[in-house]
Amino acid sequence: MTERDHIFKKFLKGKVSLIELSVLMRWLDRFRHPDSRELTEEQIHDSLARFEERVDREIKRTSVRYVPYAAAALLVCFLSVGTYYFLSEEASDSGAALAAVGPAEGKAVLTLSNGEQLSVGATLQDTVLSDYGVHVLQDEQYGLTITQGNTASEKRQPILYHTVKTPYGGVVRLQLEDGTIVDLNAGSTIRFPNTFEGSDQREIHLDGEAFLTVQRNEKKPFIVRTAQQLVEVLGTRFSINTQDFQVTKTTLQEGSVRVFSSIEPTKTLILGPGEQALFTAKGLHKRVVNLDKELDWKNNDFYFEDSPITEVMDKIAHWYDVDVEISPAKSKVHFTGIISRQRSLKEVLDFLSKTEKMAYKLKERRLYVD
Repeated sequence: MTERDHIFKKFLKGKVSLIELSVLMRWLDRFRHPDSRELTEEQIHDSLARFEERVDREIKRTSVRYVPYAAAALLVCFLSVGTYYFLSEEASDSGAALAAVGPAEGKAVLTLSNGEQLSVGATLQDTVLSDYGVHVLQDEQYGLTITQGNTASEKRQPILYHTVKTPYGGVVRLQLEDGTIVDLNAGSTIRFPNTFEGSDQREIHLDGEAFLTVQRNEKKPFIVRTAQQLVEVLGTRFSINTQDFQVTKTTLQEGSVRVFSSIEPTKTLILGPGEQALFTAKGLHKRVVNLDKELDWKNNDFYFEDSPITEVMDKIAHWYDVDVEISPAKSKVHFTGIISRQRSLKEVLDFLSKTEKMAYKLKERRLYVD
């Protein structure tokens, strides 16, 4: 019996917890974005019919005294289809301030090689900084994109280094001179050259979290340096996360990367798709991970799987640009569930409070959780 089947049995007996129910209901998540999943109405009805048939079959084998609980739980399940888990219920009234806090948007600070700083966002778009080969463009997904002009056909330029920093509540897409795409998450910094010409490698420095789609060039490997790791690639898609100062994570979606430890240069790991390298106090090691969870921000989701409240609130703090204070009474709480990052702060907190009862309030961008 699988874990899901075990939870399903508990669900029919009315003994399932909200966290277990959330795990069971993940399969319903595919109805949450029917346009992106390309499911037809017939497929949706067929899947629901199979689910209902299984419920009817199992209820017949279940003691009568548990049937009302199973029916109640089943009602919760079907109310979730087409909305999101429990979000179809009326949200609790927690003030307009929370509802006004929206998701991260396209904004960053661009520091040019001469030290000049430019706030990039709604007031600085479709701008060409020709002296530095930098273009700031509007972007449908990230709000804005910072691109580097290809200098291969232009007059040879000296190598200059620029820096892009996203604040909490800000994201940006960066296109490097070689065509490599860097999606920079909130609260992150990247330092990069204006050109890779004249060098035998392509190197950038990262602090925070980013997802990279690297242009393949076997003669010129791509290097990402962090405080604890060095990652070498030829062409691939992967993410690096240094936001937790105790742990640095490199997660590979496709291709292959070699990870070096900054502390032990002779210690290296080669990652395959679905693997993650971690640098901790115990050194460098790797593991197999759930890419949907590890790369949730790239899919515009919050993906929690028995996640401790500290991890959950850290993500919320980065995304919504708030400080979070957690009551000691809630320090051991864990959450499981998936919700879109395009929801307001209030909607996300309402969703979490359905999984684990908690109270919250926002005062001058400080969120109190109790």
